Amino acid sequence: MNLLIAADTNGAIYCLANVCPHLGTPLDQGTVANGVIVCPLHKTAFSLKSGEVVGDWCPFPPILGPMVLGKLEPAKNVATFPVRSSGSNIQVQVNKNARAEFESGYWAGILDAQGKATGDYY
Repeated sequence: MNLLIAADTNGAIYCLANVCPHLGTPLDQGTVANGVIVCPLHKTAFSLKSGEVVGDWCPFPPILGPMVLGKLEPAKNVATFPVRSSGSNIQVQVNKNARAEFESGYWAGILDAQGKATGDYY
């Protein structure tokens, strides 16, 4: 997992996926201010707390960003993860089975389309 740990000016610690959902740009190259992290490529701001888009989706470059790039796909939030600090350590709660759960649904769908998941052949 590629995670980003960030802190706001009040010292609150947050963990987000280190990838902008628009084109996969690493968010660790962005800036943190006023409770948001800003994607360095398209300047979309995401809430550190919720991962939700704050303001415009894909506002940069001017004209091209909002009128073309921002219309190619709908606004998407960044995944967030619960964190806590324990002494000098920061702990992030992640679902270590997330990939297996995703892939099980994916493969079941493919196998079912072939009639093999349930044993029923079409």
